[in-house]
Amino acid sequence: MWPDSPFAIPVSSYQRPVPLVLVDPCDNPDVAIYVRSEWIPYIIGSLKQLMLQTTWATDDPDALNLVQSRASTLLDCVAGSTAPIVCPDNVTEWSDEMAVCESLRFQNGKLQGLCCGVWTDITGQPAQGFQASAIGSGAPQPAPQGCVTYNAAFSAQSTWLLPYPVNTGDTIQVSNAKGASYNSTNTQWQCPDGLLFFAGGCIGSAILNAGNPMPAIASGRLIAKIGATFYDVMAGSPFTVPAGVVNQNVTFQVNYQTLASSGGDLTFDVAVCNNAAAAWTKVFDFTTSNFGSVWTIPNRGNNPAAPGAVYVPGVGYQSALSKFTPSNWFRQVIIGHTKSYNQTSIKAEFTFTPGAYNGNTADQTFYMQFNGAAPVNNVFMPTTPTNPQINNSVLAVTSVNVFLQCGFSPASADPGGQITLSKITITGTGTNPF
Repeated sequence: MWPDSPFAIPVSSYQRPVPLVLVDPCDNPDVAIYVRSEWIPYIIGSLKQLMLQTTWATDDPDALNLVQSRASTLLDCVAGSTAPIVCPDNVTEWSDEMAVCESLRFQNGKLQGLCCGVWTDITGQPAQGFQASAIGSGAPQPAPQGCVTYNAAFSAQSTWLLPYPVNTGDTIQVSNAKGASYNSTNTQWQCPDGLLFFAGGCIGSAILNAGNPMPAIASGRLIAKIGATFYDVMAGSPFTVPAGVVNQNVTFQVNYQTLASSGGDLTFDVAVCNNAAAAWTKVFDFTTSNFGSVWTIPNRGNNPAAPGAVYVPGVGYQSALSKFTPSNWFRQVIIGHTKSYNQTSIKAEFTFTPGAYNGNTADQTFYMQFNGAAPVNNVFMPTTPTNPQINNSVLAVTSVNVFLQCGFSPASADPGGQITLSKITITGTGTNPF
């Protein structure tokens, strides 16, 4: 090839036939090669040897026709790349600072700029890029006292919906905000914090616009709307949802007067923490234990001769025969505890066989007593029910008594009957005292 020779004659670039290329030349994924347009005709001339039959190692006429057709397509692709690509020698010579990167886009989760005619990843992004969080069915929700981080990506012309409705006391923290946006009322591109976007950085000072949703903060700054009110969520510390908010959607947007005349794209992470008190459940299975550190057996009416119940290991609390007055006898289960907590429900499960009531059926009763107040949820069961239970819900509990009675006799005699309390289930929020 070199140096120059008076005997030089044209020869093929290939010393022997080459293997077939089995893909179309202009399909994705493709590779971008940038050259001066003056070289395009010479590249086309060199590529024409791909049209020659002797270039390809095949005796199959169909395979030869296909690869020659692909070579022709390749020539067309190259022939269409005739526009010269011009980049400035000095960025400061450009009248518009953003002309270095003419446009922005998201490609495979990465923010890219069209800089000097080449799509290039903007520096400082995570290696895995950004993926927009799904905001439909199945989006993860933060549990009470828990947090979830969402990865958001959206156009400056639109808004992005947080896939979790917030309540008073929840917190929102934005981080890793990337990208840039512009608006027809402002000739420069701006970062998510509202500063000027230039050469991959955020510089300068804020520009205010009285017509923006939040006129007192920078144009182009990322803001959030909860209900009908806009909030600045880019302060760097968690934003606490104010009082009076109940299950309200949160939408993010840029702080521009009119989104329709905006352009650009943004990505950010947003961590949302659920301020609701954590829920808990405590099951007291009396077939396994009497849970004596929690539940006690009081005497009915503070009468030492009137025990509230008898605990039978492996069975549960059963009714005791107690004498309340010299002539009044009862069969009953009474257990209670003194604990402080926020309760959402309580359920007592038991079996019973009715005894005698001697004309006083009101004494076949089941109820609960909270905080020393009057009994609630009196339940009268003159016949044996299926899976009997009593339920209640009282917040701010300080004490509970569970009262079950199956017989009464005014004649100093055992009225008969039996009760077995096998389980109590309590649910609550906040601190679990058990």
